Amino acid sequence: MVNGATSSLARKRALVMIKNFVVGQSNELLMDGRVHEIHNFYRFGGLNIGPDRFIVISFVPCEPNTMDFPRLKLECRDVDYFELSSQFGCKDVREVDEMGYKSPGDLDDEWLMTEQQASAADHFFLRLEHCAYIRVHGRYMRLVIVAPQP
Repeated sequence: MVNGATSSLARKRALVMIKNFVVGQSNELLMDGRVHEIHNFYRFGGLNIGPDRFIVISFVPCEPNTMDFPRLKLECRDVDYFELSSQFGCKDVREVDEMGYKSPGDLDDEWLMTEQQASAADHFFLRLEHCAYIRVHGRYMRLVIVAPQP
């Protein structure tokens, strides 16, 4: 759903999501033995919706002492479900509260499943400040590390 309207992407049959990362402790992205603590060192940098069922969620370093940290992108391809909360876009949203997973039929966003509880059919859920959230599922979701600019 996008601002309360059912997305045509939501009506397609759910795919199994293949990822190159895991969510750790609801505020970390782990990949290749590296921990990227999103809650304390990054802020929400933006959402891009591209053609061909492609969505990018960006994170940028948030503290002056983390400016040499890489930017991070979550790229989701072959999206079969996409939802934004109705609060998304109504206020300036920068802070990341938590990440986790929701079963496709579970519309209660009060609690999220951990990586260990979730299956590849579950939706990735990103909770932001002001009760805003992004919920997405696709065939492929990968964490991309973008080197800092000199």
